[in-house]
Amino acid sequence: METEKYNLEKVRPRPPYTPKTIQCPSCGGGLSQKDEHSELIVCEYCGSHLDVSSEEKTVLGKGPAHKPKFPLEIGNPFHFKNSRFEIIARMRFLEEGDPNEQTLQYLLYNPRMGTMWLDAYQGNYSISKDTHVMPKDDALDKSRGDTLETHDGRRWVSEGNGTYELTYVDGALPWIAKIGDRIKYAEFSEMSGSGEQYEVQSIAEEIEYGTGRALSIDFVRKATRKPDLEKTAEEKAGKIRRPAEKKAPENVALTRKYYLRLIAIAALVLLINGALAAYTFMQGKRVLSQTFTAEELNEGIETNPFHISKANNVIKITTTAWPKLNNEWMALDVLMVREDDMMIHEYDGSIEYYHGRSGGEKWREGGQTHSLYLRVPQKGYYRLMLGGVSARGNTPKSSRTTHGVQIRVKDRVVFPWFFVASTVLSLVFLILIGLSYKSWKDEDDD
Repeated sequence: METEKYNLEKVRPRPPYTPKTIQCPSCGGGLSQKDEHSELIVCEYCGSHLDVSSEEKTVLGKGPAHKPKFPLEIGNPFHFKNSRFEIIARMRFLEEGDPNEQTLQYLLYNPRMGTMWLDAYQGNYSISKDTHVMPKDDALDKSRGDTLETHDGRRWVSEGNGTYELTYVDGALPWIAKIGDRIKYAEFSEMSGSGEQYEVQSIAEEIEYGTGRALSIDFVRKATRKPDLEKTAEEKAGKIRRPAEKKAPENVALTRKYYLRLIAIAALVLLINGALAAYTFMQGKRVLSQTFTAEELNEGIETNPFHISKANNVIKITTTAWPKLNNEWMALDVLMVREDDMMIHEYDGSIEYYHGRSGGEKWREGGQTHSLYLRVPQKGYYRLMLGGVSARGNTPKSSRTTHGVQIRVKDRVVFPWFFVASTVLSLVFLILIGLSYKSWKDEDDD
């Protein structure tokens, strides 16, 4: 490799390295050791894996006979930041042995700028370089959507983690790589959504860290000088005028921000609707509060008159059993009568309350109160006439009551059902968003 063919930036010069020529101990083929840090070279003639970390070259064994399809070849250029890199090694990884979960890695080398990694996963590319910035927590233990802080003060969002297996390698690597090596990895996106990436890999007893970013396919085509890279035969032949773009890799930081924003909005809407519902229940002016014993209720009772201040006002009539029901029911007949003895409204109020224990768990049904919202067509004075019966358990009929009743009437109230329904819908919406967010976080574990 001649360093003159590289377009180098004006930086402090690195001591030049003269590529060494070595012979393969297995077949005698001539090989070039382009990087002084190389420890593994795969012979391009016989496929032998050579340990070149010492003066005496050792054959570690043959690589797999089946060579996977790589879009890029050893020796291909890659132009990045005004510098020319060259592909000096290639690796193929599979996750859980699934060919659809294939990751291709290319080691890029420049004699003055060192090495970088180009990754390809399902047609999406990213580039990264080694970093010495370490995380404050165990990065490999983070699940999708979790946050991580590094010692440079930056925060990242987990894209996911897993383990993949090395199934093929060729070229020259700065470490000894063996087919079957398993590597744990964790990938992160910068929290602000800038697109910068942080990655952690655990190889044997070593942990490596890197930073990088995703690359568009157009950028990779220009960098490799391969305008047909990743194009189908139909696209190359011009049969498809506008080829469908590959789905861009997800930016988990932006997705997480989107979900959290939705959750915050849903929580705020729930809070507002809940507050309005509570306000409607507290709204109004009490115009009657009266309590009657069971004996009075059995004889038939009539409340004191109460005043409705305006026509078409909504009133709330609340009847409460007294003393409290205990596995009992109570039925009330209520008449609302105007001051001229004209009946305005009639209704049945049913109150029941049951409780117990089943299967080791407590349960209860019903309540001690019945409420009715009613629109009054005219202002004026009104009174209520009541009668009632009660019984224990499942007794179907009764002629008397053993409970008294408390009656309260409020004037100028607001129908609460709209806000109650809005509160319920807001709660359902919040739960659905929460479940969707949890499902999104758990996608990486499937």
